[in-house]
Amino acid sequence: MSDPVEHTRLRVVCAFVARGSSVLVAQRPVGHPHAGMWEFPGGKIETGERPEEALVRELLEELNVDAQVGAWLATGVDENIQLDCYNVALVGEPVALEHAMLAWVESTELERLPMPPADSQIVTALISLKPRN
Repeated sequence: MSDPVEHTRLRVVCAFVARGSSVLVAQRPVGHPHAGMWEFPGGKIETGERPEEALVRELLEELNVDAQVGAWLATGVDENIQLDCYNVALVGEPVALEHAMLAWVESTELERLPMPPADSQIVTALISLKPRN
């Protein structure tokens, strides 16, 4: 039986940024929920923003880069957030302004990174979309 009280999740967007076979991930800083875990960069959608607009704004604030947002790829959820992931191309080299660090990780290694639940669900969804040989 479902809970009669509708739980409103915070809407958040994140970027899947590929460079060759590597993907950009950001490490959450000390003092934040999920500190030390890795995530796809992005952030909250503000009132009146479209998801793509929020992602461009967040990537400028967090990574000091302009972004070209492409197609929606997957959604992850946990008890507090709905995380929508988009394919993104960056204009410029990202800098960790709000994260402990950034890393380019081989896409085959994403499953091994400690990630918050919604990011992990996105990794699982993206892996299931890849054609298998």
